[in-house]
Amino acid sequence: MNASRYTPWRSPAAFTMIELLITVAIIGILSALVFGGYKQTVGLANRTKCVGNLKAIGIAIAQYANDNQGLLPGQSDNSIRSTYRIKNNDLGAFLAPYWDLPPADTVTRNAPALMCPAWKTTMHMQEGKCYWSPFRLKGFYNEANPTGYYCPFGKGQPDGLPLRMQVIQQIPGFNSSKQWMIQDFDQINGSTMSIPEQAPKPVHGHVRNVLFFDYHIESVPASTVLN
Repeated sequence: MNASRYTPWRSPAAFTMIELLITVAIIGILSALVFGGYKQTVGLANRTKCVGNLKAIGIAIAQYANDNQGLLPGQSDNSIRSTYRIKNNDLGAFLAPYWDLPPADTVTRNAPALMCPAWKTTMHMQEGKCYWSPFRLKGFYNEANPTGYYCPFGKGQPDGLPLRMQVIQQIPGFNSSKQWMIQDFDQINGSTMSIPEQAPKPVHGHVRNVLFFDYHIESVPASTVLN
């Protein structure tokens, strides 16, 4: 008599180990895709908000210059703080009225337009230095300054006063659509400075957002060195 064969019973709803591993792998892949898409969406939103910041900064600088016979706001530091107070060389102290913010006094206040959201995410800080302006206009010689430089926002000028847009625009060879005014600040493009708030690398990945002297804005490849 043949011994009866016994086939283990398995519920149709049960998973084998292989099926379980395949399911876990699929979930992992889908999660990675969703998370990657989320990060990409957040990155794009941050970059767009940063462009909006630079647009607001450019409009405020243009309005300030218009109200002050072409004079740029300053003296202001080249590494631009996201906060402002009086007598601290803060760009925000000069531009606050154009953003409907309280005038500068001894209280330190935030200037939202000077805070890049990507910098905030990268550095995990509530305030700092997200943007910077040129200490000098490279490639141009200024006979009126003993250093030989044109220092647009005043720092480096003998009298400490910023330049007028009319003076800058009359510099031989100057092109307002090529000369940057304000851009993202990190340890790569601002490597000569030792400032704790500098991001270690471009906060927008492969590009930096840049405001030019004609007030247009570009997302410039991070590998590009701007004069």
